[in-house]
Amino acid sequence: MKNTWFTADTHFDHEGIFEHIPERVTAFHDVLEMGTAFVDGINAYVKRGDRLIHLGDFCWRAHRAGHWRQRLNVRELWVCQGNHDASSLRRHVSRMELMIFFQNLHLSHYPLACWHKKYTGGLHLHGHSHGRMQTIPGRLDVGIDPIFRLTGEWRPIHLDEVLEQCR
Repeated sequence: MKNTWFTADTHFDHEGIFEHIPERVTAFHDVLEMGTAFVDGINAYVKRGDRLIHLGDFCWRAHRAGHWRQRLNVRELWVCQGNHDASSLRRHVSRMELMIFFQNLHLSHYPLACWHKKYTGGLHLHGHSHGRMQTIPGRLDVGIDPIFRLTGEWRPIHLDEVLEQCR
């Protein structure tokens, strides 16, 4: 079975993100160093034959999306379009949607208060909030910032880790 990984909110090339995320200010001198660390962190875990599902805000500058996509080793990249993603990102990914249903998961860029199968075991994974939303059972922010706070690494989270976190 193919390994499935999740991430969100990489904001490649977005200088303004430093104003909002203190950990990034401390960790990186500039967006190039940040982007390189995120690519290295993803590539250290996600193998070429795996699936990476990115829940939005992949890249700030549309013309640079191909540059960052090319540096990721994974072949199968699905993206939920975030509020900072241009529709042209579609050219660089395997699948691009506003919402994705995968197994018993409801995936979107934005956090939801209610989602499909919420009361019968369905989980909701999202990005957008950079770990600032109140935790509620069955919902997990898989953005690169909350996963850094959880693991101490700028990396994605594996499906098995998601299930463990949501128990």
